[in-house]
Amino acid sequence: LFFRYGVEYTVKYAQQKLEEAEQQADPSLNGPSDFGFVDSFSYLVVSLLKKPNEVMGRFIDWPSNLTSQAVPILKCALQAIHKALAATAKAQETRFNQRVWHRILMNILLDTAHCPTPEAARPTELSQQFNWKILQLISDTFLALNPMRVPAFCFSWLDLISHKQFMTRILNIPHRRGWLLFQRIFMGLLNFIGPYLARIRMSDVIRNLYKCTLRTLLALLYDFPEFLSEYHMIFCDVIPWQCVQIRNLILAAFPSSMKLPDPFTHSLKVDTLPEMKVSPTIQSTYLLKLMICGLKADVDNWIRTGDRALLENIIKKLMYSDPMVALEAGTKYNVPLLNATILYAGANCLFMQSKDERSPSLVFFEYLLEHFDTEGRFWMFTTFANHLRFPNMHTYCFSCIILWLFSNTRIQEVREQITRVLLERLIVHRPHPWGLLITFIELIKNGRYQFWGFDFVKSDQQLQKLFTSVAFTCLGQPIPTEGEPVDTPEAQLNYLK
Repeated sequence: LFFRYGVEYTVKYAQQKLEEAEQQADPSLNGPSDFGFVDSFSYLVVSLLKKPNEVMGRFIDWPSNLTSQAVPILKCALQAIHKALAATAKAQETRFNQRVWHRILMNILLDTAHCPTPEAARPTELSQQFNWKILQLISDTFLALNPMRVPAFCFSWLDLISHKQFMTRILNIPHRRGWLLFQRIFMGLLNFIGPYLARIRMSDVIRNLYKCTLRTLLALLYDFPEFLSEYHMIFCDVIPWQCVQIRNLILAAFPSSMKLPDPFTHSLKVDTLPEMKVSPTIQSTYLLKLMICGLKADVDNWIRTGDRALLENIIKKLMYSDPMVALEAGTKYNVPLLNATILYAGANCLFMQSKDERSPSLVFFEYLLEHFDTEGRFWMFTTFANHLRFPNMHTYCFSCIILWLFSNTRIQEVREQITRVLLERLIVHRPHPWGLLITFIELIKNGRYQFWGFDFVKSDQQLQKLFTSVAFTCLGQPIPTEGEPVDTPEAQLNYLK
């Protein structure tokens, strides 16, 4: 009750002062002095964590001068703050002011950041343990305030979780203990912004939130690429297919210890790279999903026995049986379950070291293509493209599967859909996943696939120019001048060679 009444009175007083400043339009009242009362409250909260009769300076002497009840006290304070914040946001709706709440949480975050981190010189076991408990409490608070629960606080919330004193600290915890906590927090952002990005038109508010999300992803891509790489499947399950830029940022992540081969090298032999024999680490429960619904057993039995009755049962399980659930999801296909099934079957295709056309996994994918409609095939190829990442076993496997299906399919529409999925990920701004580049380059450069001879490539002059421009860009060669004869498919293929 002490913290609850304290934060409510503090916020009420601070908001009253801010409203008076806005009414008077006096610039002298706008600035750091407006938050003096708020800073005093956050300072009081942190001061209660120290032992009695200690010097009340800044908290550089932590954790040696903390009381034994510091963690429970901070837990009570954060719970009171987040409950009061959620209640205020619900009551005030459009009149809700994020600034005061953001200031309180930011002050607590910065003051607790003075605890020595595990990277500090000779960190003590006590400091590591305290740092981890503090981050757990702050993570629980941010998770309770995610935009799905408190949408009015979304911008301040995103600023808090992307702050260097939180994101960097929690992702640098030894043994990656903080990764799961931050993944749950970041999923709250993706779940919230996803439905808005799936719309044809975005409001200015969502557009600004989208830009902030991209910047956060860029920071993760350059500072913690392994985090995005290992959790890519979970993130891609909730990202709408229209969000190509966000998807590319996640899929372009690769381990910081790896040096990517140049995909534009003319003599690059992908199958000889030693990385192509290494299975990537994927932090996902996709196997558990398959086991719960029985799909794992069905796929295993199909690979072992080849009974086509199993394939019919698999297709039924990959589709929603309840029309209302399908309407809410926007598709009749259970996309997360389809993603898990394709990854499991595709990985088995390479594990068996089978390259002949009667490989059970290849027959399985061919059967799905023949019995899925246009929407189902699109989700299939989208899942294939999600695994075209840095050099690893899955990238090589799904690249070969895509090229094999393009070459051997009897359905012309399949080739168009494969081209569409690959092309729409290449025409956006960089970065582009390495596996996506080498797959598209192989498709347009290898005469075996006769890419330039298909009617859909030549159906429209503007479309043909787009294909040619992307092809020259992917191959790292300059676009030819108007005098160079590249108007025919044969000339294009010869030039690209």
